[in-house]
Amino acid sequence: MDKKSYRKGCNLGKFLDFSELIALVALARSTKDVNVITGIKYGDDHREELDLIYNDSVNKKPLLIYIHGGGFISGVRKMRKYLCADYARAGYFVANLDYELAPVALFPYQFKQLFKAIEWLIDNADKYNLDLNRVVVAGESAGGYLSSYVAAIVKNKALYDTLGIDFKYKESFDVHAAIHLNGCFNAEKMADLNFPNMPIFIKSFFDKTCEEIKALSEDEKAILSPSEQIRNNYPPTIVGRSKMDGLDAESVYLLEVLKTNSIPHVEFMAGGLNSPHAWCLATFTKEGKRCLKIALDFLDEVLNQ
Repeated sequence: MDKKSYRKGCNLGKFLDFSELIALVALARSTKDVNVITGIKYGDDHREELDLIYNDSVNKKPLLIYIHGGGFISGVRKMRKYLCADYARAGYFVANLDYELAPVALFPYQFKQLFKAIEWLIDNADKYNLDLNRVVVAGESAGGYLSSYVAAIVKNKALYDTLGIDFKYKESFDVHAAIHLNGCFNAEKMADLNFPNMPIFIKSFFDKTCEEIKALSEDEKAILSPSEQIRNNYPPTIVGRSKMDGLDAESVYLLEVLKTNSIPHVEFMAGGLNSPHAWCLATFTKEGKRCLKIALDFLDEVLNQ
């Protein structure tokens, strides 16, 4: 990557992180009623950390793996703690994952890290009494891209080799449901969106301009797009949308792909204070609680049938 593009990505990432820290003030709530363990290292590389959020229970707990967004170039893991705590209160054992940001690390390096984190969780499943027959993968915005691709990889094992992922549980690990909130799913369609800073996000993550993305072969564009890796064995999926989300065309396209492949799914459209992009994280509002209930009800249906 050229130095100018690298600096742009890094500088914008720092600014967005600062913006998230301000938003954190609005989102912050007490989590004293759940266990929160922060900063666990799942690997030796930079940002290979995760937080665990869960309720004490004698019963095996379904595992929810959460992947933060931030345009691939930013993301404050702590900001997602409060959404994760809502799922913990509902009985889930939540792992809130971090990963190396672009442009320091380029696609597909982040998937190598995410599966390293999943490996750590499986290694510690007995310690935390996890039910690996009920696994959910979730994320918002760029985290929705990552979570949707993680689910696709698990269901299409050839992608482990295609993306250079070394994962010792690839034959046994499965994902049973997915939550993609205000995500992005198709690289070519992302390059056409009039979304703030999208050219910088794309260049930082893929090391390609929007024009270069659109000029790729269909096979090359497909490997950059989790939506194009979805098959009819993809897990039941929750698609979170918002009325003022500039990325909503991506969620609409994902819904079309899910319908084409006959994947069980549910969607919600957030309004009010939750209307802007990624404000699905604000579950303390009446609208946020409504959307959270839709997600929890769907998960209860598909994981306990």
